[in-house]
Amino acid sequence: MIASRFPAALTDEGRQALEPVRAALLASADERAQRLHAEAAGQASAIRQAAAAQADGMRARARAEGETAAQEAVIATLNRRRRQARGLVLAAQAQLYSKLVEDVTEAVRELSAGPEWPARAERLAGLALAALGPGATVTAARDGGLMATAGSRSLDLSVPALARLAVERLGDSVVRLWS
Repeated sequence: MIASRFPAALTDEGRQALEPVRAALLASADERAQRLHAEAAGQASAIRQAAAAQADGMRARARAEGETAAQEAVIATLNRRRRQARGLVLAAQAQLYSKLVEDVTEAVRELSAGPEWPARAERLAGLALAALGPGATVTAARDGGLMATAGSRSLDLSVPALARLAVERLGDSVVRLWS
């Protein structure tokens, strides 16, 4: 019944009368569309800016994390290299120390085969008796030098023991060999 209230076709006069309303509606719709478009463009711009800022932040964090990881890797590599180098230095020092003990042992062995050995052996035996008491037994050591015993106590004055003692008595001066 709504249709019966409105004529099926407008006359030219009716159309002209509605033209300002139609123009106002179109202008309003156009204005609203432009406003919505401007708002959408503004929102899109804000979203792009926020996304760009977020991406910049993510890149900065990733860069910082990468730099930190790289620094940690460099530090770990340096520490590993230092430990390796220190191990090599210690191995070389141990080798030098062993060679020194061998050389000193050979020098003491040569002394024990020399003409002054009997007098030196007498002095060593006297030191052993003084340390262990007059009841101590002093005998020739299997690898040169002397061994002294008194009950459960003993004193090793063999060539290897005398050589080690001589090197130990060098103390810090041995360190100067490799520093």
